[in-house]
Amino acid sequence: MYIGLACHVDEPRPTVGTLLGKPFLTGHPQGRIKCHAPSCNCILRDSVPSLAGYDTMKIRPTQILMIVIATVLLVLGFVAFKYFPVWNAEIQRHAEISRLRSAARRGDANAQVMLGEAYYLGRGVSRNYAKTAKWYRSAADEGWVPADGYLASLYMIGRGVPKDFSKALFWAEKAAGGGDPGGENDVGVLYLRGWGVPRNYEQARVFLTKAAKEGEVNAENNLGMLYSHGWGVRRDFRKAFGLFHAAAGQGFANAEYNLGVLYDHGTGVPQNFSAAAKWYRMAAKQGYPRAESNLAMLYGKGDGVPKDYKKSAKWAFKAAAHGDSVADNSLGVLYLHGWGVPRDIGKAFRLFRESAKGGYAAARANVGVCYWHGFGTVQNFGTAAEWFRKSARQGYAPAEADLGRAYMLGRGVPRDIVKARKWFAKAAAAGDPHGKQGLEELQKLAPVGTKK
Repeated sequence: MYIGLACHVDEPRPTVGTLLGKPFLTGHPQGRIKCHAPSCNCILRDSVPSLAGYDTMKIRPTQILMIVIATVLLVLGFVAFKYFPVWNAEIQRHAEISRLRSAARRGDANAQVMLGEAYYLGRGVSRNYAKTAKWYRSAADEGWVPADGYLASLYMIGRGVPKDFSKALFWAEKAAGGGDPGGENDVGVLYLRGWGVPRNYEQARVFLTKAAKEGEVNAENNLGMLYSHGWGVRRDFRKAFGLFHAAAGQGFANAEYNLGVLYDHGTGVPQNFSAAAKWYRMAAKQGYPRAESNLAMLYGKGDGVPKDYKKSAKWAFKAAAHGDSVADNSLGVLYLHGWGVPRDIGKAFRLFRESAKGGYAAARANVGVCYWHGFGTVQNFGTAAEWFRKSARQGYAPAEADLGRAYMLGRGVPRDIVKARKWFAKAAAAGDPHGKQGLEELQKLAPVGTKK
């Protein structure tokens, strides 16, 4: 008999065993710890070893607190690293505004202009055009000549003050008299548009030329417009191109767009769609709506860029969001055909109507097409002919051809071969293939001299 000895247990190393055919970690081939005392076969306990040989792991509350604090500090450090430059810049802006405000109240004209500009741009303060006008007026009263020009611009567009062209002319002439290029440009614009003064292209040219020679970017672009349209001067696209290029060199979006137009149509320069796309894109990246719209058209046609309806839709959406009515027409075309967007003729019709409200000739013609075929609306030849006529009177060749066909077929209007020939001929003279085709069809149906 074995007496007086207590049971003792070896803590074996974990081995890989199987339980119901599945591997598992165990302290004993059978998953149990066995007593090794002589003549003792007792099973002391079932055992599945825990990680690192511990059965349980206890974490003290102080340890949990330290982990939480460390995590919070880590997050705060990341936020500070990422956002401190922004906060610091904002703090500096507020400090600068406080400094400007103090200087402006002491009568510092330069500080008054800078503070007015801050309110105009909403930089460091909430945008407030009335306060912009107040501080510009204070600077003007201190004899700061550029402030006269700034005030003139505010009266021209009615920001912070009621729109008043007479007051705009007063302040613009005051600035121009002091040799300010911005004031010279404003006087030129007022004469060019006939705002607050009888329209006078010669006076406009004189003031715009003065300002442009001093590198005033608006004047360079405006003088370019004067020469490209031949307003009071001999039309000169080469001179217009040079002026637009000078303004575009200063990053002026309007001039970049105008260069794109010249390249697009080949006026003053050889036609070059790639160059047109380049200048349109530069202006579009600055959010210039018409450039976005024209870039959408180039992508839709594949002119100067690979044809890409999705990119066409992307730029058309941007332009439409900026209020460009031409872009609504472009989107209507894409929805009508399902190019780059899901096909939706109802939406196409609504977009054409919206664009037509702005008087866009192509959109008016497309509204007519929808009524003619019943796209997104009830078919109505009479209404279609009315829209064709509205567009044709604007000189839009495809609408002239469509109106000619309406007269030839007698749909929506009384059949009239003479009028049909007239509108087909106008369209053909403008290079529209449907106009030429219509004339050929008429020649077979009714040779020249036949009325009906």
